[in-house]
Amino acid sequence: MSRLALMQHHGAPTRWLDWTRSPYVAAYFALDRQLQKECAIWAIDINWLSERANELLVAGARSEIPADLTVRASYLNHLLDQRINPDDEIKRNAIIIPIDPPHTDDWMVGQQGFFLTKLYPQATFNHLFMSMMLHPRVVTAPVIRKLEINSKVRFEFLKTLRYMNIHSGSLFPDLDGFSRLLGIDLEIQVDNLRLDTEMQEEQASKLFSSLRE
Repeated sequence: MSRLALMQHHGAPTRWLDWTRSPYVAAYFALDRQLQKECAIWAIDINWLSERANELLVAGARSEIPADLTVRASYLNHLLDQRINPDDEIKRNAIIIPIDPPHTDDWMVGQQGFFLTKLYPQATFNHLFMSMMLHPRVVTAPVIRKLEINSKVRFEFLKTLRYMNIHSGSLFPDLDGFSRLLGIDLEIQVDNLRLDTEMQEEQASKLFSSLRE
């Protein structure tokens, strides 16, 4: 698991998805790049996901995910190493499970990160998650939410997160993260200059209007 986590963070294709336990870190990643339209933060009820995953594992004649971290890592490695038999029922493997690698790097620590992975690689996360919401019974309360953010507030959010020490320099504590931080700082300075110019033009317009009166 730890090797896959490292590969995932460096761009290798895996069946894992990066998630964070911090809504503020999630906001940073949603707004990090220049946006053309709205972006979104997705939130999943991780307690429900873990309970439903265990329920489906037991229903498929397998064990629950152990609580002990060492045993848990061994068991999850075993699940991920299994080859899916085409004759097996898809629903037996229609499961998404949370992954906390026993060995992490500075990136994961700073990002408060963990992963979600699927036991049935051929299906999408959307399909598997929907299947888990419907089987073995339909959920009765929201387990996933979407918060949309307008691109117009991008710099306002990034400045606020900067005050909270959430930026590329803290989330990626290496030269690449520092370089990205300098780039975003420049973008913010250009935006501040634009706002100052617009304010000065508005004040000048009001002044001219009052003089004409």
